Amino acid sequence: MLNLRELFSDFDDTVVFSAVQKESLDCIEGLLLCAPSITEISDRHVYIGLPEEADRLLAVWDGKSYLNLVVAGCTDPRRYKEASRLNLVVSSLPLAELYNRLFNNINLYHWWEKQLETVPVSDGSLGRLLRAAISVLDFKVSLYILSPAFRLVESCAVDKSTDQITRRLETGGYLTADQVNFLLDSMSEEKKTVCRTEPIMGDNDLLGYLVMVEDTDARVPEGFIKMLLRFIAAHITKTAGFIPFGNRELVKLLSDIFVFMPKDVDTIQYRLKNLPYKLDKYIRLVLVARSTEDRSLWKLASELKNVFPRCNIAPYDKYVVILLSIPNLLYRPKFDEDTFETLLKKYNAYAIISQATRFILGLRTFFIQSKQMLELLPLLDITDGKRHTYFEDISEYYLVYLCDSCMMEHYGHDRLVYFAHPAITVLMRYDSVNGTDFCDFLFSYINNDCSILKTAEAMYLHRNTVSNKLNRIKELFGIDLNDNFLRRKLLFSCKIMRYAERVKHQMLYPDDLWRFSK
Repeated sequence: MLNLRELFSDFDDTVVFSAVQKESLDCIEGLLLCAPSITEISDRHVYIGLPEEADRLLAVWDGKSYLNLVVAGCTDPRRYKEASRLNLVVSSLPLAELYNRLFNNINLYHWWEKQLETVPVSDGSLGRLLRAAISVLDFKVSLYILSPAFRLVESCAVDKSTDQITRRLETGGYLTADQVNFLLDSMSEEKKTVCRTEPIMGDNDLLGYLVMVEDTDARVPEGFIKMLLRFIAAHITKTAGFIPFGNRELVKLLSDIFVFMPKDVDTIQYRLKNLPYKLDKYIRLVLVARSTEDRSLWKLASELKNVFPRCNIAPYDKYVVILLSIPNLLYRPKFDEDTFETLLKKYNAYAIISQATRFILGLRTFFIQSKQMLELLPLLDITDGKRHTYFEDISEYYLVYLCDSCMMEHYGHDRLVYFAHPAITVLMRYDSVNGTDFCDFLFSYINNDCSILKTAEAMYLHRNTVSNKLNRIKELFGIDLNDNFLRRKLLFSCKIMRYAERVKHQMLYPDDLWRFSK
């Protein structure tokens, strides 16, 4: 993809004015001289002409499509103004010289781009990209890619005398900017070379640095450097193996806590200091998991930054982990829940927001809890259609899960009905025989604070119907719903049976259970 500014990168001070609205030039076919015969403007061409010819072209331009216009032989740029969809460059060079130089630059640019595009994005493709870049140039240059922490990621040294840089960077650990500059400066003095460092940017994030070691009499063209930086950024962001420094420290911190549980506090403190954002006194863990593996976790993590802008976010294992800093244990952070839901639907994902903690052990515990509940959330259907929820709102289902996970070991079977209050089993059996919905009704009634109005709204019933059902339950089963302790037991029992039905697919009394009597 052509870049207008890069085409003029070697024009030095001959560009007297530029107003570029769109730097990337898609599908550019070539240069056209401004001529009276041109009546329709195409954004597939770069038009070039003298000031009078440029004025004539601007007069016929309707402003609906992009106009790429280069004006030659102009020393007074005040006659030109910025305009929407106008990419304008004004140069003092004569028309013939300007045309020839641009023509050569476009051809060379297309050839460079074609060579670099031959390297597909994959694991290990950065090294192949650097080798392709060096093969394009007809003079000696060594290239190095450093992480944001100045650690060597990839290198391609064509001159063996520059290998000492590779060795030093490989063994130097996390170097400082001053250490890297000292190393490069000393290399320049010894070998009569020039060392340059350029930042590698992607979506306004620093991805690393490109270091070039060149001969003093042969410099890499600026246009090629800028193109190479764009290709490197694309390979870095699309390669799962490369993790920017701040995110890498978060991944290491999570690994230390979730896998190793280190007792060395200094290691944890080091990781915490290198996180992109400082943590508050308490932390809530947001764990996001996809139901399918068809989209990139890094892309999801990147988009989640718009919902949680100043939070530490990184993929970990098969999840995206977000650390929310909060001031106290009970605080629920404010964020754009609608946008969050839209993103979760887009990626077919679900999210659990853990309880708050200020201890490492708590963070590890909440990660395990959230991870296990994420597997159950789509099955239980307990969040009113939402794809995210707070763990404390569904914690009782997790207690059922824990009972379920060890029941076979203790009892030799996994029939969860034996943990439920007998009143619930009686209601379920009555519903099964008579086609009623007393159990679901009771669950909704207790869940809605035993409010007739709220229950009626939740179940789309008339208030009289709710009252009649309550009276019928009391009449048939003798259940006193004024007893607060009984209501809590019945509510938890309803959750046990919902888990048994939706996760375990267990019937109340299957045919293979033996009875004492008919």
